[in-house]
Amino acid sequence: MGETVTGAPARVLVVDDDTGTREILRAALAARGYDVAEAGSCAEARSRLAERPPDLALLDYQLPDGTALDILSDFHRESPEVPVVILTGYGTVDLAVQAIQEGAAHFLTKPVALPPLLTLLERILEQQRHRHAFQARRDSHGLEPFLGTSPAIRRLEQESQRVLAASTPIMLFGETGTGKGVLARWLHQHGPRTAEAVVEFHCASVTGVDLHQELFGRSPDEGAVGQGTRSGVLESADRGTLVLADVGDLDAAAQAALLRVVSEGRFRRAGEQRDRGVDVRLISTEHREASTLIQESGFRQDLFFRLGALTLALPPLRDRPEDIPALAEELLRRVAAEIGQRPPSLSDGALEVLTHHDWPGNIRELRNVLERALLFSGGPSVTEDHLPPLATRRPRPLPDSLVPETLEATQRRQIELAMVEARGRVDRAATLLGIPRSTLYQKLKRYQIPTRRQWVDAAR
Repeated sequence: MGETVTGAPARVLVVDDDTGTREILRAALAARGYDVAEAGSCAEARSRLAERPPDLALLDYQLPDGTALDILSDFHRESPEVPVVILTGYGTVDLAVQAIQEGAAHFLTKPVALPPLLTLLERILEQQRHRHAFQARRDSHGLEPFLGTSPAIRRLEQESQRVLAASTPIMLFGETGTGKGVLARWLHQHGPRTAEAVVEFHCASVTGVDLHQELFGRSPDEGAVGQGTRSGVLESADRGTLVLADVGDLDAAAQAALLRVVSEGRFRRAGEQRDRGVDVRLISTEHREASTLIQESGFRQDLFFRLGALTLALPPLRDRPEDIPALAEELLRRVAAEIGQRPPSLSDGALEVLTHHDWPGNIRELRNVLERALLFSGGPSVTEDHLPPLATRRPRPLPDSLVPETLEATQRRQIELAMVEARGRVDRAATLLGIPRSTLYQKLKRYQIPTRRQWVDAAR
């Protein structure tokens, strides 16, 4: 009760301008084990969403600076998977239909009795847990991370193939919804540890002491009476792969403990005085740029050098519009299979609309749009009339610097791959690249790529 798929308390965002209503809901939800966040306006709700997306949102319709429908678009853009329940004292059939069409999970008219409301919220979260579990099972059985023909996705596939056999930690960079988790699981399934477990941990899901216990476990005397020994996700992934989603959200204490895991293969459970050994391949994902992660977020540079010894960048969907038809067809097929329907076709008009949208939420947003369209179509074909309003991409002039930047990025990736294959030895990497060692030193300095000596120095 009140838990996410990871076992952490489910976070519910309550948005209501009435303080008394928020207090009642907060007390009732907290008593059921929920982590409650509050907001009294649309602006505060957007701020809470930016700080940390909830697992479920409970919105009063009428707010001082707008309505719940004004916030729905923000949820669909930033966290499209979050279900939204709208409460209102001015409910009408037309308003309820509009709210559902724009993405609300439920629309309830006040007054709402607490017991049935809490039951509804738990049912919604249970559906989310089942959906996530199904998603994980589906992704683990052949979801293609390189679907499409664009140069960007073909380059990503080539680079991914080259690093499969490496034991070096890898960091995946990409905007929210680009498929970092899918690629991480693909790297495990096609790598040398495929017979062992792959465990995914969302670093933003818990904080403080709970974070340490989730990652590293706890001793028998740690915590409340009766809880006993608990192994963390690190031990669960022993001999396999641990995927750290949004690794930049780890706090300083967790970063220090993780650095020891990477450098020594050792860790301690909370409350213990003895070390434990562990052998895992670490794959980290991050939606922020490396410079932002280190300079603005305060992420440890020495840990970054260890986790990011090898990096892969996932392209946003707006940079690969030629892949959208193939992606849309596959996603529509999968969505239809989930609900037991035959996959409908996509009309030329629908494809035109989809292709000319910027997709700020990337593949995740595309999937959600297609899921809604399928539910509204009710027939053998999805047309543009079944799609929600989507902004049309404006033609953008090609920057003069595009070609040099692309060439430079390609060169950097080649050097990074060579350094990984050479285990950080500059002389061996220079031989692989076919360039003088002095030239490679210059490029390493220019691109701020660490050598093996720098890795060692950073870990001290």
